[in-house]
Amino acid sequence: MMNLLADLKRSDKVLDPFSGSGAITEVTYKYFKVEYITSIDIKQGTEQDFFKLDENQKFDKIITDPPWGNEQKLDNVSKFYNDLFNKTKKMLNNQGELILLTSFKVNNMPDEFAKLKEYNLSVSGKKAKLYKFKLK
Repeated sequence: MMNLLADLKRSDKVLDPFSGSGAITEVTYKYFKVEYITSIDIKQGTEQDFFKLDENQKFDKIITDPPWGNEQKLDNVSKFYNDLFNKTKKMLNNQGELILLTSFKVNNMPDEFAKLKEYNLSVSGKKAKLYKFKLK
């Protein structure tokens, strides 16, 4: 559903900054035939951290399902999402899009983003939100 909402094109440059098991990346490549996909995740003992990525890398779409705080504790949810939006706006091309699946309601986002869509979902019995944001 996230990839459908992203309206992917084969030529899109896509990033999943919290890839976990890699399901979004696999579906993006296998079913949408996107040729340029970057998939990273925070893993203990590695340098793969979205917040440390080179901001000269630009993407058309960022599609992600960041930590919900179940397995990976989020000490400050507001700060996490503020940091996520600030980093995302630096890494998206003009008119780039962020597709975000989360268990948290996103209230405050930078002025540089427009919220295009918002869906209420249930994921494994938990309330969730699916958002589509566009960089203005």
